[in-house]
Amino acid sequence: MGATLFADVSGFTVLTTQLGHQGVEGAEQLTGILNLYYGRLVDLIGDHGGEPVQFFGDALLAFWPSLNSSLADVTLRAACCGLAIQRELDGYLAGDDIDLSLHIAIGAGRAVAAAIGGSEGRWHFVLAGDPVQQIAAAESQAATGEVVLSHQAWTLVESAATGTVRSQGCVRIESVDDPPQREPAA
Repeated sequence: MGATLFADVSGFTVLTTQLGHQGVEGAEQLTGILNLYYGRLVDLIGDHGGEPVQFFGDALLAFWPSLNSSLADVTLRAACCGLAIQRELDGYLAGDDIDLSLHIAIGAGRAVAAAIGGSEGRWHFVLAGDPVQQIAAAESQAATGEVVLSHQAWTLVESAATGTVRSQGCVRIESVDDPPQREPAA
């Protein structure tokens, strides 16, 4: 059991194109921007007790397992993390007139985590199950700058949060009444 957060970043294509015209200097500048941006994204996830699981080009999947906490608690932590990410990283000025923006989707439920591979020391962490499937519906409802929870995730946190209902039972979370204390990942 656990909660997932999917953050999809927009603006990298324009940034890459712009910096690509600057040759080696542009590539170095792009690397620096990516390291700062994704470094802060990973730090915010860790600050809220989550773990980055996988990067997909300009997107990231994170997981909050409910090992020592309730599913509602880890889902609330993921929601608080999503709001913190939006406050800090949405509209991030990355280049001349280029802002990076993102939209975030959160799911919760029974998850299956596995390490697969092993040949030549190459292991891949794979996450599947309900919370991963739910983020597809939530992401389709999330506009730039928004954090949208699946119906299942919302039912776990609705007594502690404020939100606006979207289609498919998804909810755009706007605030959390009493955010849990930050609990760094183990």
